[in-house]
Amino acid sequence: MAEPGVHRGRAERVAEVLAFLDELERRQHPLAERARSEFTERMSYLDSFGGAVSEDDARRRFRVTLGRDWAPLSFSLTWRRLVAAPDEYVYAFNGGLIYHGRSIDPLAVSLTPVLFGIHS
Repeated sequence: MAEPGVHRGRAERVAEVLAFLDELERRQHPLAERARSEFTERMSYLDSFGGAVSEDDARRRFRVTLGRDWAPLSFSLTWRRLVAAPDEYVYAFNGGLIYHGRSIDPLAVSLTPVLFGIHS
């Protein structure tokens, strides 16, 4: 049984996004570098979200898990926070890493022009 918050389909979605980014680069699309940079930055941000408990305690304050979102090239997100018990993480909130890159039929709106945005 999968750990709560670990969603099926995330590896396939990551592979889809990476293939999309590779194709942009192959075609020398003007947004190729920006798209890969934004995706990498957002994934890094999620990976380090909340930081370590302290200098002496390397456990993460939060764990963020990816799932396959219904929107193209997008992910559902679940944040879990560390509670007092050792290594016990409880649900904190949900969100998404949403691809905004399609100029037609936008599935989400952002006040700042981004291709990949984090929403909670």
